[in-house]
Amino acid sequence: MVSMAAALSAFAVVLAAATVVGCFLLLRSVRRMERRTAEVEARVAALVPAPPLPASLAATFGSGPRRLIVVEILNPIELATSQVKAASLLSAVRPAMLTKIVYDQAVRQVVDQLGKQGVQADVQIHAGR
Repeated sequence: MVSMAAALSAFAVVLAAATVVGCFLLLRSVRRMERRTAEVEARVAALVPAPPLPASLAATFGSGPRRLIVVEILNPIELATSQVKAASLLSAVRPAMLTKIVYDQAVRQVVDQLGKQGVQADVQIHAGR
């Protein structure tokens, strides 16, 4: 028969081996989580933050269930001059005024088209920075 001391010694060896294997598996899991954390941190760092809302919109749309669609006309001068020949003269003298006219006309068109579809919308112009 196996003596009690030998049995305890064998048990201690098995317990030590299990502890070493458990520590190895734990260390491997920690390293895997560190890699994943680094990947997520890199992806988060690469995100471009949304620009802050203008002060005129922050109070209304800063949070909550309301949603906002923003439309920026990227070529207001070209748009105006393609539709009205005299706009090229105005663009040379007062480009900001021509841009305002284009946006005002766009608001009227959006309100008109949305109204035809039965959409009730508050369409406003907000100047950005």
